[in-house]
Amino acid sequence: MKRLRFVYRHFPLKAHPNAHKAAEAAEAAHAQARFWEMHALLFQNQLHLEANNLRHYAAELQLDMRKFETELDEGAYTPRVQADIESGLRSHIRSTPAFFVNGAVVDTSFGLERLMQAVARVAH
Repeated sequence: MKRLRFVYRHFPLKAHPNAHKAAEAAEAAHAQARFWEMHALLFQNQLHLEANNLRHYAAELQLDMRKFETELDEGAYTPRVQADIESGLRSHIRSTPAFFVNGAVVDTSFGLERLMQAVARVAH
């Protein structure tokens, strides 16, 4: 049986001024086992990623607010997010989302059909 592994990496675009801090907020939520819940809130509220919004989402997820705010203020996850950005740049990523299957980028600019086909090819 072949296995599929999904790896998520941050690649906040410079065109979105609050995206980097939002990525850090997702990592702070990850430290409290709530990454995907925070990711969903950030994705649903892409136009509302200012610091007060990030605190609101953390509170909504019932995170330890002192820990969350301290980690964001101190930039605890800045190196992690920066490492993901650098990895993306080395892989020639220019936009998001970007998907790789067995090390090859899959173009999803016109929908997910090519991604599904690439996954199906390696799954069989």
